[in-house]
Amino acid sequence: MRKRHDLATHSSHVALAPARALTSHLRRHYETRYRGRYPLAHIVFTIDMSLVALVLALIGVNIYLATMPSPVSGVRLFVTAPPIQSAVPLSLEATIVSQDKDAHENLVLTWDLPPGSEILTASPALNEHRSVSLGSLPAGQTLTARVVVRLFVPPGEVRLGFRLQDMHAGHEEHLTGEEIRPVVSSGLQVEPLLKPNAIASRSAIPFLIKNITNLPLEDVELMIEGGAATFFGLTSLPLGTLEPFSSHVFLVDPRGSNLIRVRAVARGISLSTQTLPIKYTNSIFPIEKLTLAPSTPGQDAELSLHSTTSTQLFVFHPLLKDAPDHVKIRDIAAGFQTLNLPLEPLTNQILYHWLAVPFFTQDGQMVLGPAVEQVVTTPFDFTAAARFYTSMGDQVGVGPLPPRVGQTTKYWINWKLDATRSDLSDFTVRATLPPGVTLTGRNALPQDGELRQQGEEITWRIPYLEANTAGTMASFEVALTPISVMRGHAAKLLGPTHVTAVETRNQVSLQADAPALDTNLIGDPKAEGQGVVK
Repeated sequence: MRKRHDLATHSSHVALAPARALTSHLRRHYETRYRGRYPLAHIVFTIDMSLVALVLALIGVNIYLATMPSPVSGVRLFVTAPPIQSAVPLSLEATIVSQDKDAHENLVLTWDLPPGSEILTASPALNEHRSVSLGSLPAGQTLTARVVVRLFVPPGEVRLGFRLQDMHAGHEEHLTGEEIRPVVSSGLQVEPLLKPNAIASRSAIPFLIKNITNLPLEDVELMIEGGAATFFGLTSLPLGTLEPFSSHVFLVDPRGSNLIRVRAVARGISLSTQTLPIKYTNSIFPIEKLTLAPSTPGQDAELSLHSTTSTQLFVFHPLLKDAPDHVKIRDIAAGFQTLNLPLEPLTNQILYHWLAVPFFTQDGQMVLGPAVEQVVTTPFDFTAAARFYTSMGDQVGVGPLPPRVGQTTKYWINWKLDATRSDLSDFTVRATLPPGVTLTGRNALPQDGELRQQGEEITWRIPYLEANTAGTMASFEVALTPISVMRGHAAKLLGPTHVTAVETRNQVSLQADAPALDTNLIGDPKAEGQGVVK
């Protein structure tokens, strides 16, 4: 294959060809019109060519200006905005003022906002280009346009721009401007809840992330920087959506780092950062044992500890009652003790963990001890009820009411697991049929569930039960035929119910119980209290 070695030379010849043609033309012009005609002909030639170049430049500028829109004359635009807080709804207002005697037609205002900005409301409404047609502006009058926006911008400065167009009489005029504002704070905040002077081995530092706005923040994530520090093995912690005014506490494990930096991110934008220096101590911590039990909503949270001297305990639980940000500081006396912490009713948030960090203060210096974390499971509330009438008053039972000796009365038993927030496996419900009570074979069960009887024990089992905000219910019919010894008493319909399952998210065993049921039918809208056998 032949190779060309003159490609660079060939290319440069091609590129220089127009320039050489121009210089050749100028050389001929100089020889014929200037040389020999003027003293110092080369100076005269240079001056003439400079004047020609200036004239050509002026012609080019005039053509450019003729094709460019001219500024909107006689109009001023003022933009007002509060201090800029990232992710916080901000109200921006543009006021257009006519300062001449002419009317301005077909005014169009366009907002030039940072990437990722979210328009919440606008008056008048904006189109997809963030523009609004303001119509005409009479002489001496004003027009106002408002927009409420969330700016997802990192700390620093933000640019707010605008463009005003006037298409009057087919001639475009425009007015542009911008304003650089500092970002003073963020609606997504992150901060350490304890700022220790030193930490002991196996300790961790509790941080708070909080949405201080009245709107949800989506795609929230925590990220950690600085040495080997982690969120117990993770360098990032996805939190999903943070609801309005909600908060979350998490632990940072320094792992020998002398400086940790935690960033709060929403929609891929870093909105706030906290930096904390770390020092370590070899001091022996007074708490020898600290244990947290898995916490189930609807029950008290329980922890036990043994301390050799008085100290303090930082506790966070997402349902902790009467506690700002669900955090409490407890004074701990020396010795063994168990604490039961009352909790608030369940919220709509998915709950993950609760934690405790012991600490003591000596000579004004705070020292953190080993931190302990435990899971918060899904709610696991179960009820059992016997009915002769539905909640709407419709009769579902059959037979005499009150029940009579020697005659059969049929009732319906309702087992219900209330709403769950995570999937369950091996969901099992067990109860015992009392003497004189049998299953009729009629039932209403959810898909993938089965009701079995072995001897006097009945079992309802679902191998895998997905999280369900509506709850899960099984109903079945029982028949009671009272015997003479039951006369004058309420007869039992079902023994105590015991429920078990495994939460798949944490592999934690859950259990619940419901009391025995009898013919008094507590909660039945029409048959309650009609249970004494005749």
